[in-house]
Amino acid sequence: FALGVFFNAHHLPNDLKMNGSYYAFQYMGQEFGMGQFFLYLFALTQALYMMAQLAVLLDAGTRMFLSDTAKEYLPKGLTKTDKRGLPINGYWLTTGICTLIMVLSATLPNMNSIFNQLLNLNGIVSPYTTCFLFSSFILVRLHDDKFKSDFTYIKNKYFAILVGIWCFAITFGAATLGIFPTDEKPGTAAWTHVLSLNIIEPLIMIAIGIILPLIARYQRTKETN
Repeated sequence: FALGVFFNAHHLPNDLKMNGSYYAFQYMGQEFGMGQFFLYLFALTQALYMMAQLAVLLDAGTRMFLSDTAKEYLPKGLTKTDKRGLPINGYWLTTGICTLIMVLSATLPNMNSIFNQLLNLNGIVSPYTTCFLFSSFILVRLHDDKFKSDFTYIKNKYFAILVGIWCFAITFGAATLGIFPTDEKPGTAAWTHVLSLNIIEPLIMIAIGIILPLIARYQRTKETN
């Protein structure tokens, strides 16, 4: 309701996704006669929040990715840590992947298009990642004789598998539909450009997920021989 006071739904700013929150605080400052105070305060808070979030997500994500249970599927170089126990090579891998995605998205004509595409890309990659969770759930319930647990959320095996398939199908369908651009006019060069990025960038991440275990298996085979 508050945003509805500040924005005309029939004339929304073109960069609303990127700068909408800043516009809202700017208008709020003007409404209360405090100039740009709320805008600057929010910008500072947002900067600190994003830097903290980046540090936490980068560190936690990399540590989880390179955990002991994953070492079997990763090249040895990625699992090495420095004297502080930090997986420095994992950080470099994350930096490289992010840089590659940013460089590809930077081929779009302006910052607003880049921001929208990267924001929408998250709505593609995250659901596809969740599909692995549902597929794992289905496989575990199919072989529940091998995977014993003290707690079972859905007691009936076949109903649990049905729920897993339903969740997988909905999530996979939503992620696939997210590939089609919504911020560009269909049939234009910009629409085709964004569509190609929405296909290529997830495929790159999938390829990395396939290549790394293959390298790890090659290293193990070489050691045994």
